[in-house]
Amino acid sequence: MSSRITKLANVIIPVADQDRAVEFYIEKLGLEKRLELPFGPDFRWIEVAPTGADTSIALCPPGPDVTPGGKQTGISLQVDDADAYHAELKARGVDVDEEVGRFGDAVPPTFWLRDHEGNVLQVIEIPGLDVPLPSHMTEQADTSPERHSAGARGGQGRGAGPHADLEASGPAPRPRPWQ
Repeated sequence: MSSRITKLANVIIPVADQDRAVEFYIEKLGLEKRLELPFGPDFRWIEVAPTGADTSIALCPPGPDVTPGGKQTGISLQVDDADAYHAELKARGVDVDEEVGRFGDAVPPTFWLRDHEGNVLQVIEIPGLDVPLPSHMTEQADTSPERHSAGARGGQGRGAGPHADLEASGPAPRPRPWQ
């Protein structure tokens, strides 16, 4: 047993209407539902994430003394082409900034969006990173232990944890172009 933090499990957005939240994050943003479980007697624990992502977004009922909606989530979603995704979201009726922000060569293109309850997320362009498909989307998944070992991932082991069957293996991320 390790006493150190090994990864970021999920980030939480408290929402008033989980069904509308799931619809927004899947239909409008293009994420996938990873998990839905009973959460206490009257609630559900729901996680959504981009295909192949390690960390998910939990769309949960608000805790005691928490008002849902209107939160600056601190969540940043990575895309290959901010302009194209901005146009897609606008066409789907998502509340996005008027235009993609450009702050010079040292900062990648970015914009902010607001979900149906006014929660704010950032979208940032980080082009050219290989994003593996999850095994359920490939014809035949490579489930060999070597493929999921830390050595095969350049020190980034996967294949363990509560969502191991949903995690995809693939190449280690390349350096960001502006670094």
